[in-house]
Amino acid sequence: MIAYDKKNMEALEIRQLAESWFASGLIDEPTKLAIFNSYPKLYKSTKPLVQVGLFLFTLLATLASAGLILVFFGTGGGELAVGYGLVFLFFLSVFLLEYLIRVKHIFKSGVDTALLYFSVSTLIIGLILIIDHSSDYQALVFFIAFIILSVSSIRYTDAFLSGAAYISLLGFLYQILISVGFRVMPFAFMLISCGIYFLAYRKQNDVSLRFWRKNLQFICLLSLLSFYLAGNYFVVREAGEVLMNTYLPMGEDIPLAIVFYLFTAIIPL
Repeated sequence: MIAYDKKNMEALEIRQLAESWFASGLIDEPTKLAIFNSYPKLYKSTKPLVQVGLFLFTLLATLASAGLILVFFGTGGGELAVGYGLVFLFFLSVFLLEYLIRVKHIFKSGVDTALLYFSVSTLIIGLILIIDHSSDYQALVFFIAFIILSVSSIRYTDAFLSGAAYISLLGFLYQILISVGFRVMPFAFMLISCGIYFLAYRKQNDVSLRFWRKNLQFICLLSLLSFYLAGNYFVVREAGEVLMNTYLPMGEDIPLAIVFYLFTAIIPL
């Protein structure tokens, strides 16, 4: 399921933990060296500044290569041809990503992250261009994005993609709930956000999900944010005016205004 080697991921995490314990004076140097000898590492930890540099360099290189390939696919073929070209780029970038992980043993170095984001983006955009633009097009787009982002975040243990998957899920549910009526949407989104928060929070300390702990923590953060925004008076008022194509005069309140005033004040506390 995970693209990276689990034993090497654990070894790197334990060595980093031992390093922090040693820096805090909790263990002495012989103990730290004993831990290091017990957990030899294959993966190297990359400094944040180096990660950013490698990420930007890889992203620019892939975009330049993608431009040349899309010129070939898009010549006379229109939107559909570009879509197929993007899907082709997805397979190329995923093949390169898997090769670098399995053969070159890169791990969260910036290179693999850039390739991951590039491949996910090309697949989502490519499928959006290929699928039929029917009346349910927007809901289908959010659903496709949710599936692709969820699978990618699980396989590559990427917290950012987990957050993007959660936002895509909210977008999909919005497209479904908008037909029901705007008045139930704030409460529906609060209920959904609350449910996802408690589910992710309970799973954080699950040993079997330890490799996705950061993913779950990020989802907890976003679900709390969406829970607050769904019950925020200003957000509900402005969204209601836009979606229902109405304008409330100064001094006039939305229905159940006192409830949303209370949510706005109490939830942050």
